[in-house]
Amino acid sequence: MAGEKSLSTLWGRVLIVEDEDYWQQVLRETLEDTCEVELASSYEEARRALARAQEEGRPFHLVTVDIGLPDLEGHPAEPGDSSYPQVKAGQRIVHYVNLHYPQLLCIVVTGRPDISTMQVRDFFKRYNVFDFITKDRFDLQEFREIVHKALMEARQQGQQAGGHRIGRYEILEELGRGAMGIVYKARDPNIDRIVALKVLHPTLSAYPELQQRFRREARSAGRLVHPNIVIVFDAAEDRGTSFLVMEYLDGPTLAAVIEREGPLSVPRSVQIAIQTCDALDYAHQQGVIHRDIKPSNIILLPGDQVKITDFGIAKLVEGPQLTRTGIVGTFNYMSPEQAMEKPVDHRADIYSLGIVLFEMLTGRVPFQADTPVAVALKHISEPLPLPRTLNPAIPPALEAILLKATAKDQEERYQTAGEMAAALRAL
Repeated sequence: MAGEKSLSTLWGRVLIVEDEDYWQQVLRETLEDTCEVELASSYEEARRALARAQEEGRPFHLVTVDIGLPDLEGHPAEPGDSSYPQVKAGQRIVHYVNLHYPQLLCIVVTGRPDISTMQVRDFFKRYNVFDFITKDRFDLQEFREIVHKALMEARQQGQQAGGHRIGRYEILEELGRGAMGIVYKARDPNIDRIVALKVLHPTLSAYPELQQRFRREARSAGRLVHPNIVIVFDAAEDRGTSFLVMEYLDGPTLAAVIEREGPLSVPRSVQIAIQTCDALDYAHQQGVIHRDIKPSNIILLPGDQVKITDFGIAKLVEGPQLTRTGIVGTFNYMSPEQAMEKPVDHRADIYSLGIVLFEMLTGRVPFQADTPVAVALKHISEPLPLPRTLNPAIPPALEAILLKATAKDQEERYQTAGEMAAALRAL
């Protein structure tokens, strides 16, 4: 269209999530000369806009979030907790963005000045919130500068491609992001090999304890050599940036396959589960617990060969200096003992794999709720829905295996992943 600006001449694409007409107009008019802006007035509209942008290949680079959206009020983060109801409702949308679009930065723009307290600011830092702006002190130029700074940081982190290097590795493109780091496709010029680089997130580099966790990841993952585990070639540091060098895998995650195809067939689900069991059994024998088994950490190569990735929060069992507790893992697949911050061993991985098997067979996770805390409580106290009620094609013997793997009591589960693999092979 004549006169229309191309995205290359703009700072980036911004989704403004705001329900008040006045503030929609103010924010849009402040940014529309320098950004491509889209509006959403509710949580559901925001979810649809994010999904649509992703499907069209035109993802957003930044989201501004109003805390008190109308379809979120009255949904406190924890049952029975009415303190800061709108702030905790805001957790829902910020958490959603962080979980499903981890490359996106968020800016909170709110009419509630109490969210500027350090306690709540620290809470939102966990969810990739770039900055906070309160409407009672809103300044147009300051808002533009904050947005520009956020978009430049996103560009710096997400577009380190085209000749940029980390160490000796030439960065080709960004593959994805997680809580601990950013993964790039890269080339090793020494041997002309395509690799994957997992780089410690720059916003975490100031925290020594997280750098230590990253180094522990390198040591634990580097010990594992198995056909169903991603190979770690090297661990290094470049100008203060810590990174892992891993084999590059050109295949979808199990999460993407389930999202695209829905429930998988029984034979396919069983074969994927068996391979995952084999990999976990090997890792457990090496003293390594994954602690975050989920579909997005399982890559499927041609022929459905499984490759488990992201031992980023694995901990060596025998390491006496390491805490044996702490909530580490993803809530939808988290074992009851992890949710209760009790001592965790390899049987937590067996529980999580049972939940993954449930999702493969039914197309959904067993427990759903508005907040991560509520999901964790269900893992602790609610019985698992019977899989055959959701998919009658599941054989009773397979349902029995799944239910044993996901027993609340560790002692009632399979005691090794090898035992679970043997049961699956006997079907």
